[in-house]
Amino acid sequence: MLNLNKVNLDLVKEDFELNIEVIGKFYPPYADKIFSDASDFDKEYLSEKISNCAGELGYIYYQREDEDQSKYYFRMQSEALSRKLFYQKPPEIVEHTRTPWEYIEALELVISFGNENDLEILIQIEDIKFIHGTPEEVEECKFLAHTAFALRSFLKSGSVESSLLTDLVALSESKNVNREEKHFILPVVHGLKALLEEDKDAWEVSIQEALDAHLKEVKSGDYRDDINGFICMPGMMLIKLGADKGWQSTIDSLYLPKQLMELS
Repeated sequence: MLNLNKVNLDLVKEDFELNIEVIGKFYPPYADKIFSDASDFDKEYLSEKISNCAGELGYIYYQREDEDQSKYYFRMQSEALSRKLFYQKPPEIVEHTRTPWEYIEALELVISFGNENDLEILIQIEDIKFIHGTPEEVEECKFLAHTAFALRSFLKSGSVESSLLTDLVALSESKNVNREEKHFILPVVHGLKALLEEDKDAWEVSIQEALDAHLKEVKSGDYRDDINGFICMPGMMLIKLGADKGWQSTIDSLYLPKQLMELS
C-alpha cells in the first residue's frame, strides 16, 4: 500500500466498503437510465451517486496499488461526472450560485481518464451551469471562469482567442488571486499558455509547479488527510494534453501516476 499522506486508514477502509455497496446498488439503474428516456433529474441524481463513489474508489485502489481497478473507476467517474454536470438544471434565481471549480475539476478528470464522448459532453455544457450569481459573485470568479473558457476553447479547436488569453494572463498576475487559485489554477494557466506557444520546457515547468503546490497541500494543507491528495489532477491533465502533442514528461512522482492514463 502506498504511503501518500496522513489519511486515517480505518476510515478509508470504511469508505471503500461503503462505496462498493453503493456502486452495487446504484450502478444498474444508472446504466439503465442514463441512456434512456428517464427524466434529467433521475439522470443527474444517479450520475452524481456513481461519480462520487467511483472517484473515491479510483483513489483508494491507486493507494492499494491496484492500477487496473483504479483506472476502471476513474473512467467510470469520468462518464458519470460529465453526465451529472450536463443533466443538472440551470440556476433559476440569482441566489443559485455556481462557480467554475467543479467544471474545471471535471475537465481535469475527464481529460486524464475519460473518452472523447465524455469530453464532448463537458464541452457542450452551457456557461450558466458553472458561472452564475450576483454581479459581485461572478466578478469574484472571473479568473476561474476565464480559465474554464480558455480550456474549453483549447479542447474545441486547439487554440484560444488572443483577447481571452491576454485577459487570462492578466488575471493570473493580479494580486486578487487567492491561495487556492495559486495552488490549483495558476499551474494550469501556465501549462495552457505553454501548450499554445509550443514551449515544451515551460510545459514541464508548469507540471512541476502543479506538483509542488500539490505537495504543499499534502504536507500541511487540505490534502494532508484527504484521499484526493493521492493524485495531482491538474498535473495529470497537463501531462495528458502534452502527450497528445507527442511530448513526454520526465517528472517522476507517486502523485503523478502516468501509468494510469492512456498516453500517446
